[in-house]
Amino acid sequence: MGSEQQQKYNKYSEDQVMQALQDMEAGASLRATSKKHGIPRATLLRKSKTTGPLETKAGAPTVFDAKEEAILVKWVKAMANAGFPISKETLFFSVDKLATRMEKTFIGGKSRGSTMPGRKWYEGFMRRHPDIRERTSQNLTSARNKITQKDINQWFDEIGNYIQQNNLQSVFDDNRRIFNCDETAFFLNPKPGKVLAEKGSKNVYTSAGADEKFNLTVLVTGNAAGILAPPMIVYRYQRIPLQIVKNIPPEWGIGKSENGWMTQETFFEYITNIFNPWLDKHNIPRPVIMFLDGHSSHLSLPLSEFCEQKKIILVALYPNATHLIQPLDVAVFHTLKSSWKQKVAEWRIASEGAQMQKHNFPEVLQSVLGQLEPQVLISGFRKCGLVPWNPLEVEVPLNKPEEPKKLEKLNGDTNIVTFFTMLEQKLGTEKLRQFQSSNGTWNGATEDKSLYVLWLETKHTVEANKTPREHSPILTIKNSLDTKEETARDPEQEEQAVCEDKTPEKEAVAGPSKNSALVGVPTPFKSTLFWPQENQDISRKRKAEKLPSVVTSPQMIEYYKKKESMKRAKEEGIKKRKMEREEKKKLIEEKKKIAEEKKQLQNIVRSSSESSGNSSLVYQESVDSPWNESETSDEEIPEEISMRKLAIGDFILVNFVGGKRNSTNYKYVCVIQKIKTNEITVQGLQSNKSRKAYHLVDNDISSVEFRQIVGRLPQPEIEVEGRQVLYKFKKNICIMEKA
Repeated sequence: MGSEQQQKYNKYSEDQVMQALQDMEAGASLRATSKKHGIPRATLLRKSKTTGPLETKAGAPTVFDAKEEAILVKWVKAMANAGFPISKETLFFSVDKLATRMEKTFIGGKSRGSTMPGRKWYEGFMRRHPDIRERTSQNLTSARNKITQKDINQWFDEIGNYIQQNNLQSVFDDNRRIFNCDETAFFLNPKPGKVLAEKGSKNVYTSAGADEKFNLTVLVTGNAAGILAPPMIVYRYQRIPLQIVKNIPPEWGIGKSENGWMTQETFFEYITNIFNPWLDKHNIPRPVIMFLDGHSSHLSLPLSEFCEQKKIILVALYPNATHLIQPLDVAVFHTLKSSWKQKVAEWRIASEGAQMQKHNFPEVLQSVLGQLEPQVLISGFRKCGLVPWNPLEVEVPLNKPEEPKKLEKLNGDTNIVTFFTMLEQKLGTEKLRQFQSSNGTWNGATEDKSLYVLWLETKHTVEANKTPREHSPILTIKNSLDTKEETARDPEQEEQAVCEDKTPEKEAVAGPSKNSALVGVPTPFKSTLFWPQENQDISRKRKAEKLPSVVTSPQMIEYYKKKESMKRAKEEGIKKRKMEREEKKKLIEEKKKIAEEKKQLQNIVRSSSESSGNSSLVYQESVDSPWNESETSDEEIPEEISMRKLAIGDFILVNFVGGKRNSTNYKYVCVIQKIKTNEITVQGLQSNKSRKAYHLVDNDISSVEFRQIVGRLPQPEIEVEGRQVLYKFKKNICIMEKA
């Protein structure tokens, strides 16, 4: 049997049919009209005679009618705008639940008699609604998701006011003076895309190096004229190997850090040693403006002071908004990464499959940067609204439009009025008269069309007391905002469903009761499909400190100095508290030591008293004793005793010979620690001003003979004064201590 031939259908729209019928009514012949619009004569003849609607479609009716599919389209768009884009699988799952709820079945292909849609239904649905297309979704972090159009407009307002107050409008007349720099990582083994292999191969692998995730940080700098400044490669070295240095172009920067990332010191060296000399070499007028993100590596007091001196104005972009207003992120890095992946593959083929090493990196990177088209950089600055200065270019994703607020008073301080006044001043008398006489339709030069559209839209805004598209242009800097032909941008009108709810009973619907997306949506669609909620974010996280956006401004330098003084005060406070803790800890340890010494000496005294309990404590003095004095003497008389009467813990007066030629006799108060046959171990005590109070001397341990002992002293009283344990005798002791 021969293959069945599919019937061919002519492709023409209903608008074309309506236009053809109007031509026929105006007197055109059937043949000429058919040839002009490409519509068969039979079709035109049938359409001209019919009295019913012109809308007719071939084939069986769809499972969901046009109104129901319009609701599905509305749901898909609402979910995408809320940050929950619908995938093909999710659409199938939701349509399956919806068809089950509405008791509908699919009659074609493998889905015959089933509520689950198939490939043919999906393809037909996409053809019937060309305003929906498959796109690759990107993750948006919660911090970036919180950025609003108001935040972006306020940032443009702040920078615009700074530029205006410091008379920097002339900088934007020369695109070479507007720069943007940022870091990005290049992998030495980038993941390949789709490759060719044998049909039926289950797994296809690409040979990579030892570490497939190893990458190098590269600082890229470019201006609004499409010119790239010398980049800088950051290596994880203390000393850069000579083989790497030889392969790096002379003008490029070589950075180094402990982890291979950008640091304040590395960025400062790049600005001072690479970027600033490059400006002088290419005769770029000062001042220049450098837009960069507010990472800590880009913000330091030495950098701000140097850039202020060299007339390099550093402007920090709004936090978490670099995906919207940083040209390198918006337009350049994706192009560079795609080219890098291709160049690495070409290099490996030319090197017979060798693995790329660190010293090969500069060579390949140079070829990648050399192929970057200047128009890519220029488009990035334009898309971010920086050059030309146009906040209307920036559109915040997932941003719900705010309610239009009427201005209570339009005065000279209002941003939109200031912008409109400056715009008309820049236009000049002749061009302004030409704009005013156009009556809403521009028929002049093509290069002035976008400028006319902006003037007309702003004019209507001022007259209607509201902001166009909920955006607020802050400042116009260039004489011509754009030289490309653009069409007027009408505000997006949300598609409204025209079908009515056919279900009489009301069912509970998940989500808030006030949701603009649910207006006119039947109950089965409300309860079956998940609709995005319009709840406001009530996060209670602590807000980050607001810093001046212009890094080289006096306010920022003053902030750095204040922050540095606060840092020093904090460090001093930490150091002081640490010393107080150490001092307190030392005091506690000393008190503990004193208590232990006191307890130990009490035990020694107690044991000494018990061992000498039967012995008489009366002094035994001989007639020839040198201590034979009156009982009324104010000095303590040592007791002359024999060796066997001494005990551990006894306080004794010991004679030491010292001085020059050992000719001087010194007498010290000591306490017995150990007793051996012919040797006694003692610890010395030192007097405290008076000769009645003594304290132990640490490490003053000596071994003496019995003949050195002058006599035994009575047991002293133990007292604690401050941090010392004092041993007080009732009378003075005749001692001779070495000075």
